[in-house]
Amino acid sequence: MSFKIENGVLKEYFSENDETAVVIPDSVTSIEKYAFGDFFSGGSRLESITIPDSVTSIEESAFVGCLSLESITIPDSVTSIGYEAFSDCENLKFITLPNSVTNIEKNAFTGCKKLETLTFKGTKLNYKKILESSASINEILSALE
Repeated sequence: MSFKIENGVLKEYFSENDETAVVIPDSVTSIEKYAFGDFFSGGSRLESITIPDSVTSIEESAFVGCLSLESITIPDSVTSIGYEAFSDCENLKFITLPNSVTNIEKNAFTGCKKLETLTFKGTKLNYKKILESSASINEILSALE
């Protein structure tokens, strides 16, 4: 695997061996738009992605179209998840959101057709803030009810 990282920003991921799991380096503080979302980069084959505690933001469409991704745990350091960040991750079944997440942009999880469980580890107050500003979470919760 190979990463293009500039000033702590993960700009692009390249698969060299058709791997199905990847660990993002600790030097990364932000995951940029389409970092894993380019079909030719190999992101569509990834089943597991480990995000380090150094990451504070996941930008727009960062993981869009990671078709094989099944679960994702967002670390406690992340405060925001961008527009369509995990859009069309068709096999995503489990998402864990920490208390630190205070902003989730619209459609962050749209098209996650197999989503079964969304776990929020935060307070009721943060949960309400996310619901008020995040249409995508409302869609997920209504689908789970």
